[in-house]
Parts: sequence; C-alpha cells; structure tokens
Amino acid sequence: MNPAWSPDFFRSILNAYRNNENITQLVLSMGYSIDANMVSLIYELQSGSYSEWFKNNLEFMHSYSQEIIQCVENFIPVGLSWLDCGIGEGTGVLLLLEKLKPSSLLGVDGSISRLTYAADNLSDTLLPISLAVANMDLLPLEDNSVDVVLTMHSLEPNGGNEIKLLSELSRVARRYLVLVEPDYEIAGEEQKHRMDTLNYVRGLENSAEILGLRRVAKSAMVNNSNKLNAASIWIFEKNVENSEGLSNPNWVDPIFHLPLEKFECGLRNELGLWFPSIRDIPLLRAGDEKFLLNPRLIF
Repeated sequence: MNPAWSPDFFRSILNAYRNNENITQLVLSMGYSIDANMVSLIYELQSGSYSEWFKNNLEFMHSYSQEIIQCVENFIPVGLSWLDCGIGEGTGVLLLLEKLKPSSLLGVDGSISRLTYAADNLSDTLLPISLAVANMDLLPLEDNSVDVVLTMHSLEPNGGNEIKLLSELSRVARRYLVLVEPDYEIAGEEQKHRMDTLNYVRGLENSAEILGLRRVAKSAMVNNSNKLNAASIWIFEKNVENSEGLSNPNWVDPIFHLPLEKFECGLRNELGLWFPSIRDIPLLRAGDEKFLLNPRLIF
C-alpha cells in the first residue's frame, strides 16, 4: 500500500464514490498518480457495480459483444487459449465465449473482489477458467504461454506506459493481441480533452509498431457505453518466428516465472516463495509473496 495514503484519503474517496463522483479525476486532483495500486483500489471500490450494470443493460452488452465477435472471428480461429487481461467481473468476456470457443480462459485483474464476481458470473460456462490477481506489467505467465491476449478498457488508465504494457502483453501472447480501448487518434476534441485529463492511453498503434507487432485489423466501435470514451478494436499479430511452440497457460510466479504448486491456502514455487489464495483465486502480484522456506508439515 502507498505509505502516503492516510485515513482521510480513504474517507475522501469513499465519500466521493457514494456521491457518484469520478474517482480517477479526484485522486489526480489530490496529486496522486494512477499506478497499479491506485487502479486496484479504485476497482475494489467499484466491485459489484459492473455485474449490476450488466444485468440492467443486456441488450447493449449483446450488441457490444457482437461487434467484437464480428471483427475477431474473421482473423482468429476458434479453439485457442485466451487471457483476458483486466477481466474485472467477467461481464465483458462472458458473451464472447460461445462464439469464440476458446480452449481455455485465463483472467487477471488487480481487484480480488472483482474476481470473486467474475468467478460467479462465469461459473456456468463449460470451459476451463483460471483467475488470478496480477498486475498488467508483471504477468504471472511464461513467454508465449497463451494464444490470444485480450484487453477491454483495461489499458485505458495507463497513459505514458503504452510501450511497457504492450511489451508485457506481447511477451505472454503466442500469436495475437486483441485490444478494445479508447482511440485518442480518431476521437473528437471533447473526448481528447477528457482522455488528457484522466491520463488515458494514446498512440497504441504506434507503440505496437515499435514493438514489431503487425496490425491485422482495426475497427471503430459503434456501441460505446460512454460517447466520450469511444473505443476501437485492434488485432495485432506477433512475428511467427518468435511465437513457435505450444501455449502453456499455467500460472507461474511473477518474479522469476517459476512453476507454482498448491501449498496450504495458496501456491508455492521451488524457491519457497508462497502466494496466498482467496476462494481459490491466487494473489500473484510481486509483493504478495511470503517467504516459506522451511515450512513445518503437519500430517
């Protein structure tokens, strides 16, 4: 936790949330940066609201999902492993699964509470699903470990870190990146001002090109829940020479990328670093680990 966060800071954001104020704008005005800890805090505060919104806006969500499906199904075959990076409460990916037919789905998010909602929302899908708390810049996966990496408005609040985050997404993706993110370059002046104020991402296509990713497709979204946050869908493909071999979508520790095994209420690597789990959802951020070098085994 940020040592600069005081009890008054927590009270301020709790009151602001109850008054339907924009929390991101508030913390920026207080002089705080939007780093991974802040994003996690904001999403923890909002947990449950996305599931409620989904239930009340099913018609929109079907239209939103169909747009993504129509773009993706023309370029990406079914039966691949997918990672939803910033899966939240699972409401964004839920309606995609039937048509995209992934072989497995992994989901990471910075908020454990949102992931508990995701576990419930995705519980009826007949699909291997694994969820973990993780930061987008240190994913607990090996290189080329999933076929497709998906983001839906999760890169959004990370202006200035475009290349760093896309590099990490590309590291774990074996073939494709699918990004559904606000598009600064085609936005109107009012949206650009909003994105500047909230420090949203920009130049995603240029950043992807710098990293050697090939743009396969791009489509401007018609269905946007906020007209001042209009998004585009990008599909990027990695250099095939750098993505050989089979995907291996299993969690590893985020520090050394060593395999993890179940131990007590969590996961442990061969060096003795142990990561706790809540409702079988492991906390796999650097900093979540504890030293468990010589555990006392009780039979």
